[in-house]
Formats: sequence, C-alpha cells, structure tokens
Amino acid sequence: MQRYGAMTQRQSQNITTGGIPKGNCVAECVANQTKIYRGNGFIDRIQLTRLYLNAVSGNRIWGDIINSAIDICFSETRQKSGELRMGA
Repeated sequence: MQRYGAMTQRQSQNITTGGIPKGNCVAECVANQTKIYRGNGFIDRIQLTRLYLNAVSGNRIWGDIINSAIDICFSETRQKSGELRMGA
C-alpha cells in the first residue's frame, strides 16, 4: 500500500466501471510472496481474500478494490478455462 497507494483512486475507478485493473504485476508479486497457490495452478480464494484484506488493515477503498478484483479474476478465469476446454 505504501508503494502503490497513489493508484488507489484509479484502481477503484477501473474496477468499478468494469475496466481492466491496472497494476496486475503488483497482485502477482503479492500472490507469489504469500504462497496462496494450492497446486496445479489453483489458488485458494478464501486464503487469498484473507491475506489481501489483512494487508490493507480495514481500509474500505482498498477492501472494495480487493473484493472486486478477486471476483472479476475468478469469473474471467472460469470463463476462459471453459472456452479453452471447448476449443474456442
């Protein structure tokens, strides 16, 4: 948050308007460091959410960004995996 806090408003606007969130490299870095992967490329959604929300210590704006980003990510992943299975 200290390093990327200035992007909070822009992140919020992108996510709440359905745009592509910026700063995905930040999320990837945090995910790697917190070891939230379950194996075979799967992520523990509950643990992921807990870790991110704990990291922002009740900051409502970042909490909203985190919840929205996780929802979008998991939704898009399900959709893309289904397309890949169907050969689309």
